[in-house]
Amino acid sequence: MHGRRIPFAQGGLTGWVLQTRQPLLIADLETASLPVIPRHVGRAARSWLGVPLVAQDRLMGAVTLQSFQPDAFDREDLRLLEAMARQVSVALENSRLFQEAQRRDAILAALAEISQLLLSSADLATALPEALARLGLAARVSRCYIFENHRAADGTPLMSQRHEWVMPGTSPQIENPLLQNLPYLAAGFGRWAELLAAG
Repeated sequence: MHGRRIPFAQGGLTGWVLQTRQPLLIADLETASLPVIPRHVGRAARSWLGVPLVAQDRLMGAVTLQSFQPDAFDREDLRLLEAMARQVSVALENSRLFQEAQRRDAILAALAEISQLLLSSADLATALPEALARLGLAARVSRCYIFENHRAADGTPLMSQRHEWVMPGTSPQIENPLLQNLPYLAAGFGRWAELLAAG
């Protein structure tokens, strides 16, 4: 199962816990009434216990326990797993918030450096690729582009890729003809055109 992406609706008992955000205790999968059909990998379990990982109404996952023995878990195990899940959820949320803050700070620092770079450079053709590299690395992304707005002969708003930075190992798109003279509206970027025009 490692690395596979499965929709909640097809995720068996774990998917049910994720969808409903409710704990689930099953003493014996062979005799109990089940909310969904279990999804087994290898030998089928007999006892099953699962709780969602939720912090600040944010679903992060689920913790499940399984046993080949029937009646392996009881209400006390459920209470213990719920308490552990609350602590794990808070720790995961705190870690996410910390990483988000670090990323935001790195982007703000990169933007300050980029502003200085662009203001002090007489040659934008040299400065822009460096600016994109700093922004891409700070944001931890694979690509950064600069598109230029222009108009077709009939006045249709267009955009064309002019500069690019890609993380090593990422294929560049600077020569891609599909990223030249791209109409905002026909390409599905009408909302972007409105937002950018509004500042």
